[in-house]
Amino acid sequence: MEPQKTLPPSHRSWSPLRTDSPQSIFGKAAGFTKEYYRETVDRISNTALPNVSPEFFFDEYTWVVHATGFSSHAVTKFMPALRSAWGPVLLIPSDLGQVLPGVLKVCNNPVKARSIHKTAMIIQAAVSGGEWENWKRDYLSTPEALSNLPYIGKITSMHLARNLGNLQVVKPDLHLVRMAQHFGYKDAFVMVAEMSKQESLEPGIADLCLWYYLSTFGSVDYRQEGER
Repeated sequence: MEPQKTLPPSHRSWSPLRTDSPQSIFGKAAGFTKEYYRETVDRISNTALPNVSPEFFFDEYTWVVHATGFSSHAVTKFMPALRSAWGPVLLIPSDLGQVLPGVLKVCNNPVKARSIHKTAMIIQAAVSGGEWENWKRDYLSTPEALSNLPYIGKITSMHLARNLGNLQVVKPDLHLVRMAQHFGYKDAFVMVAEMSKQESLEPGIADLCLWYYLSTFGSVDYRQEGER
C-alpha cells in the first residue's frame, strides 16, 4: 500500500522546475520521498515473499484492486473502513451476501467486491489445506503468476509484485509513462532502471519515489500533444 499524507506547505520546496533534467527530477523525488514517506519506502524495501502472511497479502491485493480507477488519495481515505467491512481474511464468510452490503457502503463497486471475495476464498483454501507456502511460490512470485488472480491485469500485477517484495519490477504508472515519453526514454522501465543507479536504489523503490513525487506535484507538463 502507498497511502498518501496531508503534507505541510514546506513540501513545495521540492517542486519541480520546467528546466529540470530527468536526473534532477529523480534526485528531488528521492529526497522528497525520504522526507515524507520513509516508512512506506522502508516497509516495501523490507518486504520478502517468504514472510508474507495471508492478511498482509489480502491488504496489498485489496489496495491494488481499488487503486485501479481511484486516486491514491481516495483509497487512502476509505481503505480502513473497507478492511473493517471485510474483516480478517480467514474469517470472511463463503456467502458473499453476508458482507457485501457493508462493503458496498464503503465502495459501491460490486465487480471489485466479487473479485476480492473470490481471492479471499482462494487464500482460505490454501491456508486450510496447508498449502499457503506452496501457493505463494506458485501464484505470487512473478507478475505473470499474479495476473491470474481476479481483477489483476498486466499493469496491476507489476504494482502488486512490487508491493510483495519484487523490487526488480517497475509499475508503468501514467505519471511515469508520461515522463519517460517526454524525455525520450524507450519506456518507463528503462527510465527508472537508469535512474535507480543514481541513488543506488532497487528499480521498484526508484519507481515508488518517482510515483510519490509525480502524484504529488503532477505530470501534466509531460503530456504528449493531444493527450487528455
